[in-house]
Amino acid sequence: MNFKKLLVLLFLPLMTLAQDPHKKEAVPVEKLLEKNNATQFKTIQDKKNFLVVDHLKTGRRVRFYEGDVFRFRTKEGVIFQDEIWEISDSTFTILKYDESVRHLEYFTFGMNDVERYYKRPVRKGIRHGISWTSTAALMPLAYDWVYFNIEPWKNPNSIKGILIIQAALTLIQNRDKFFNSRKFNDNVRLKVFKAL
Repeated sequence: MNFKKLLVLLFLPLMTLAQDPHKKEAVPVEKLLEKNNATQFKTIQDKKNFLVVDHLKTGRRVRFYEGDVFRFRTKEGVIFQDEIWEISDSTFTILKYDESVRHLEYFTFGMNDVERYYKRPVRKGIRHGISWTSTAALMPLAYDWVYFNIEPWKNPNSIKGILIIQAALTLIQNRDKFFNSRKFNDNVRLKVFKAL
């Protein structure tokens, strides 16, 4: 009996504050799109081109519109992380600020010039060093010392264990660098679509 009263007391305020479905006004799709993705809305309204990275195996598509940042590497090995200035039928142009000369430069690329694209910003180097996760490499030593009375400096496998754990920690700390890019091949393609 008390459980039923508790349920009534919990759900009664929710039912009184809920709005009836027939009184709700539907928001147009255009307003939702303009609010959530302004560049996509502008491209559709102006009937412009946009880039699509098409994953054929998964059926997933990633769209890039004018003004979006597109991170990619050319076949020459040069990495660009700049915004798309213009997309034509077979090429796209990016706008890059050259800090040494202090002016903007335009670079135009064809679809075949791009070798791979990056999902996240590309950075140089590998993160390593001492952090709170670095103490995990010492945990097997402490475990052996506390439970089995094996002193760390007398354990021949301790160095191997520390090296393996530290290598795994370095991989975990740099997972955004190691698993960042997708190469264009038969399963992943870069295409230009036109908004209708």
